[in-house]
Amino acid sequence: MDVRIRERLVGALVLVAVIVLLVPAVLKGPGPVGEQARAPETKSVEIDLGGAAAPGDAPPRACPAG
Repeated sequence: MDVRIRERLVGALVLVAVIVLLVPAVLKGPGPVGEQARAPETKSVEIDLGGAAAPGDAPPRACPAG
C-alpha cells in the first residue's frame, strides 16, 4: 500500500474517532438542573484568638537582651 494513502486513511480514522466521541457530548449539553452536581456543604468554625490560654500553657517569656 502506498505510504501517502496509508497516511490519509489514518488521518481520516482519527478524525472520525474524534467526531464520534465529541459530537454526542456537545449535542447532549448539560443535564437538567436536578441532575447537576451540587456544591458540597461547607462547615463554618469560629476560633477566638484573643481568648485566654489553654489550661497548662505557660505565659510567653521574653528573651533577655544580649
